[in-house]
Amino acid sequence: MDYVILTTSILASLSTYHQVYRVKVNKSSKDISFPHIVSVFSNMITHLVYSTEINNRMLTFTFGNGVAATFILIAISIYYRPKKQQQKQFIELNEQNI
Repeated sequence: MDYVILTTSILASLSTYHQVYRVKVNKSSKDISFPHIVSVFSNMITHLVYSTEINNRMLTFTFGNGVAATFILIAISIYYRPKKQQQKQFIELNEQNI
């Protein structure tokens, strides 16, 4: 059972790095859902606290890695968020296409 928990925690923490890479390459965070990322961040922190409480070093490492990845994703998404003028142009283009 410990291997299943370890495997899922590693996959959960690694899943965020793909989004970090995509935002960095595209230099845009249009496709990122902030409520989802914030909920993942709070979930990772909760599991990090739990893993430190039960003194499991491997889970602490993987969830610490997940907290770092989601924090980086939040920071880079805020940095590359669309500017207000770009948002207005995007809305105008969408309204013209409708």
